[in-house]
Amino acid sequence: MTYNDRTKADVLEWLRSRVRCSRVESSFVFTSREWLREREGICRRIREKYLGTSKIVVRSSALCEDGSGASQAGRFRSVLDVNVCDRAISSAVDAVVESYTKDNRTSSGDDQILVQSQTENIRISGVVFTRQIETNAPYYVVNYDESSGKTDTVTGGFAGSTVYISHYLDITPDHRWYGLIQAVKEIESLFPGMVLDIEFAVTRRGDVVIFQVRPLAANKCITLPDDDFVRRLIGDMVGKFRGMSGRVPHLGGKTTVLGDMPDWNPAEIIGSRPNTLDYSIYGFIVTDEVWHQARTSLGYYDVYPAELMVSFARKPFIDTRASFNSLTPADISSELREKIVNFYLNKLRDNPACQDKVEFEILWTCYDFNTRDELEVLLEHGFTEAEVSELGRALYNLTNEILKNSDIISMQDLEQVRYLAGRRDLLLGSYDRHDATPWKALSAAYNILQNCKRFGTFPFSRQARLAFIAKSFLISMRKQGVISEQFYHEFLNSIRTVASQLNDDYYQMQNGKMDKETFFQRYGHLRAGTYDITAPRYDRSPELFCRHDSLPAVKRTQPGFSIAHSCINDIGKLLRSHHLPGDGHYLINFIRSSIENREYAKFEFTRSLSDALELITMAGQMLGFGREELCHADLPTLMKFRNPEHGDPEYAKMIIGQSIERHRTEREWYGAVILPPVISSEDDFYCVPPLWRKAEFYNT
Repeated sequence: MTYNDRTKADVLEWLRSRVRCSRVESSFVFTSREWLREREGICRRIREKYLGTSKIVVRSSALCEDGSGASQAGRFRSVLDVNVCDRAISSAVDAVVESYTKDNRTSSGDDQILVQSQTENIRISGVVFTRQIETNAPYYVVNYDESSGKTDTVTGGFAGSTVYISHYLDITPDHRWYGLIQAVKEIESLFPGMVLDIEFAVTRRGDVVIFQVRPLAANKCITLPDDDFVRRLIGDMVGKFRGMSGRVPHLGGKTTVLGDMPDWNPAEIIGSRPNTLDYSIYGFIVTDEVWHQARTSLGYYDVYPAELMVSFARKPFIDTRASFNSLTPADISSELREKIVNFYLNKLRDNPACQDKVEFEILWTCYDFNTRDELEVLLEHGFTEAEVSELGRALYNLTNEILKNSDIISMQDLEQVRYLAGRRDLLLGSYDRHDATPWKALSAAYNILQNCKRFGTFPFSRQARLAFIAKSFLISMRKQGVISEQFYHEFLNSIRTVASQLNDDYYQMQNGKMDKETFFQRYGHLRAGTYDITAPRYDRSPELFCRHDSLPAVKRTQPGFSIAHSCINDIGKLLRSHHLPGDGHYLINFIRSSIENREYAKFEFTRSLSDALELITMAGQMLGFGREELCHADLPTLMKFRNPEHGDPEYAKMIIGQSIERHRTEREWYGAVILPPVISSEDDFYCVPPLWRKAEFYNT
């Protein structure tokens, strides 16, 4: 069947006698011209046809509505919940007919009105596209509503969740979407070669009801991807996941769960589909090894040589088994580590929406004033009193040591950060731009990145951990009633961070109290995407800060914040009751300084990274590559040419150009693959569900 001169009503009537896996409700069709001539007779025939039916639906079926060129979806009226009486029928039909002439459209009189019995006892309703809209990738895209019991919430744009189901999923009868997908595949077979937009409902009995079938007009001009490539790629990813899900001898946990936001949060920092250079630099200076070295130095379990980040179809994921092991105390038994990591993984698997806050909602990584009570929940999940006690004691010992030595730890870390700044200035000072070559620029970039890893990432990672412990104590003080909600927020707002200083200095600059040179000397290295070579630095886009209308300065009000002596005493009592070191002043200072130090370490860390990206840009320009090309090169290939031994410019251009082209092509290929934010089983590569589901089983 083709769609030339076929209306919605024509298509449904044609389908009604041909489908076996679904049904089309019985229909009564007439034209707007016929309605004007014999409305009373039409009302009578509708009443007779649907006698005994509780409700009917009166729907549009205009000549222009569902063509292959444009769908006109949503342009015309459909009226639901119509009682089978003359007045209700007339009112509903008039509303549909009137919609045919809105927006100055002229109706020929041949536009149809479609009447059907209204489907009842709906469990799920929505729309399914037989291809992904943006890419034409081979996925069934199901936009659905399973809460309202109505048929028009998704099509009306009011509600809905989305699931992507690969054409290559071997869907079984016990699968949730089995009935719908079987019905869709049957309809596809009746319209070979067409990308379809199908409106449906599934009743509580499991019957699939089809309300509309039309071409997906938005996809008409999109070239179909290589479906066989997509099938093979998904198969390869499943094999890779299966391989990394097996036992790792030195790690607790039977398997793993992948997430794009836990721990070092690649989805936020480098993006859900980052450029090759962003990904390879992030791996080099953070997720290959430094991430766990910093934690081990604070008393956490050594997971060496585990890498934190993996890539599937160019989408970065965190291996949460490695992450969760690295956040367990080093001195718990291997048996307890196995048990608690499995608990964490199962909890994440059941609560994927918590992946961006695992340290607050999934894990216990330090001790605070609530830990003893919170750990009691483990007794409900197969842990013994002795195991709960062992974990609590290990968390206490780890946190106690960090608190006792926090001044020394911070002093060491800040010394390293200052050393990083000094090393960076020496390297940049010795780089002669007048005698520049690609090899010298890449060598300087490599040295800065190595220093950044050793003297930037390491202390930043440790200070980030201290800041998390600090925030945990602050939250637990609020839960214990020692501080109020107001105190909590006012105290955090009083902390002087780099971000607040930037805001204040920007206000000063816009009001003529700080010169632009000073402002850009302090903050010029910052860029919208920290790892993105295509994102301009602030000092290379000064117009952004000179136009008052584009980025208005905000003067922060800083009311004086002070802590009552009685509050300090209460905090001190709480510390003593938990046998933790220091007094109230000590803990407050620890919280404040940890957060400030984390932001300062991050600031200097990003300055070195930004300078390295500019050196890579200079080297690329000398070889004829712009930023938009360099972002597709991988770091190991670029750094190969820091050695003068590979000093032939033409050879360098060829090899780097091949790297750019390969990764750019891969990016296009992999764009046809859809992956969920959290992967916990092989099925997740074929069926991508909505993330935001949360189980009630683990209520901590």
